[in-house]
Parts: sequence; C-alpha cells; structure tokens
Amino acid sequence: MHLKKQYRWCVKPKGNWLRTRWSGVRISLLWLRSIRSATVLCHNFGMLLCPSSAENNDSFYESVASGCDFYFYQNCHTAGYDETYFNPDCALLNSEKKEVLWFDLDYTAVAQDQTTNTRKHGYGNWSYEKKFVFSNHDSKMGVLHLTPLQSRISKFRVEEQLRSRETRDVTYIVEDEEWDVITIDEDGTITTNETGLSLEQLWQSHRKMKIAVKLGHFTLIYPIRLAYRHGSIFSFASKTVAIPHPLAAEFEWGNSSIGNICVATDGTISIQKTNTPTRAFENLLPTLFPRLSRKLVMPLRSEKLNNLIKNHIIFRRFWEALRKYAVTYVVKHSKCSFTIFIKRPAEML
Repeated sequence: MHLKKQYRWCVKPKGNWLRTRWSGVRISLLWLRSIRSATVLCHNFGMLLCPSSAENNDSFYESVASGCDFYFYQNCHTAGYDETYFNPDCALLNSEKKEVLWFDLDYTAVAQDQTTNTRKHGYGNWSYEKKFVFSNHDSKMGVLHLTPLQSRISKFRVEEQLRSRETRDVTYIVEDEEWDVITIDEDGTITTNETGLSLEQLWQSHRKMKIAVKLGHFTLIYPIRLAYRHGSIFSFASKTVAIPHPLAAEFEWGNSSIGNICVATDGTISIQKTNTPTRAFENLLPTLFPRLSRKLVMPLRSEKLNNLIKNHIIFRRFWEALRKYAVTYVVKHSKCSFTIFIKRPAEML
C-alpha cells in the first residue's frame, strides 16, 4: 500500500502553516521549511490521521495491517503537558471491528517536580509496573498494574477495562513506506513472496522486518527483536508483547498474558507467557529461590514425562497445580502460518 497516494488529501499547504479540517477536527503541523509540495511532506514525514470517523479508522487499520509504522500524539491538557509515543511494542488487529490495539509494556513513571516545574524520576508510589493498551476507536485506553512479583493489583482492576477518555485531541502519524510480503504456512512452505528473493538472499540484505501472526480472533504484529538462523531455518523472536486469550473476541487484561513469541520458517511457533496471578505469593518461590524452581521443572525436559502429563489427566492436573508455584511462566509450542513484512529499500520506492 502506498500511503502517499491514498491520503494525499490530508496535507494542504496554506501559507506558513499546514492545516487540514476533517470531520470537525483541526490538525496543525509545525513550521516546515522548503516544502515544494504535499508529496514531499508525505514522503519525508508520513501522513497525519485523526481517527474521528469510521472511514478514517478503516484507513488507519489498513495501513497498520500492511506493515506501516506509526506514531501517536496526544495533548493531555494538563499544565502544558503533551506526549508522543514512538515505536509501540506491538499491535493487535481486530479485523471484524477494524480496530488497532497497540501497547506500551515498558512504562517508566516521571512526576512533576514542583520546585523546578520539570518532569523527573523520583521516589514514591512507583514500585508497581504499568502496562498500557490504546485503541484507535474512541481514544480508548486500559492500564494493567503489576507488583514487582508480577501479580495484578486488585484495587486498580477497574482501570484494566478499555474505556473512552476525555482526551480526544489525538493524532496518528503513519509512515509513508512500502513493505513486501512473504507468507509461510504451517508446513514451512512459502505461499507468497513479493520480493522475488530467497530467504537466504533476504537474510543477507539486512532489511527491516516485522512479523504478523494470527492469535485467535486477533492478528499480532510485532517488530523483530532478534532474528537468527540455525541451518536452513530462520527464526524471528519478539520483545515483550501482549498475548490475547485464544477464545476471546474482545481484548481484556484479565484473560490476556504478557510474554514473548518466536516463529520459525519451518512453520513452528513458540510462546512464552508470564504468569500474572492475583496473589503475589504464587510467584514467590521462583523469584526468591530460582535454583530450587529450576530443579523442580528439570524433569519436564524428559519427553517420556511430558507424554505422561499430556495423556493422563491426574498427572496433568497435578502439574498444572504445581506449575504456578514452581515457575513464573508457561511455554507452548505449536504450528502456525505467519507473514513476514520486509521494508522495501528507498531506491525501490
């Protein structure tokens, strides 16, 4: 998808400022020098979208679904404070609702210093972690609060729900870029290859890549943190991502997980999900006594024991009861098809 053509209407020069009015929403851009045309702006700075209508939401959804990067700006209207999110950790796409859910999973709080009127790190009520989810529908947001032991804090449970906010002064900036697509099925067969290159040639080209993989009712798109090759198999691992429940049609923090995903060109997927219990002591043993925890799970490396747990309900239930106290995560392996987005080099645009 070429955003430069699709959203050319978004940018219209007017004197020293560029302004556009769409569905009652005014978007102002900073002063830009030496602009020859709106096309130059599109190519260098991306497109601006304000998700105030169904049509605009659909356009933004299609852009993200095609692999494009985006930024998010919001004016919080609190004593001159506003913020821009760059490089979300991942995005979940709901094709039925044309909804994009994107995540900030490594939040660090900064508070206002009254003496200097600046924002700084400090001591106080910041001993817990926050995980944010944003939606392009109605400017929704939900927050998950975790203790240092990765357990959920019950008093903040209301904030976990995706709710519309009073702040509607938001802007999405979509990068003007094109991505080639490679699709790999569960058997490791390449079914689509828009690059015309082999995986080996792509590996040597060192081009930027993303992964899209179907997880239940959602499609997860994540930037690759680590790519590696073992023999003829290429693997693509994520950084920390949000993993929805496989049966959930709507995203909720209560039934979702935080973890890591790794897909490989032989059609396999490995998912590691971190436990987020409601009681902190469930994570206490592996946190304080990691060596003991490791010894408790070492027998699971035996294929014979794994088959015993899988095929006998008594052993399976015993392990499920023990596991939440012995380890802080769950690992699952399966087969899946996935898509690789490969950024097209600038000379090809």
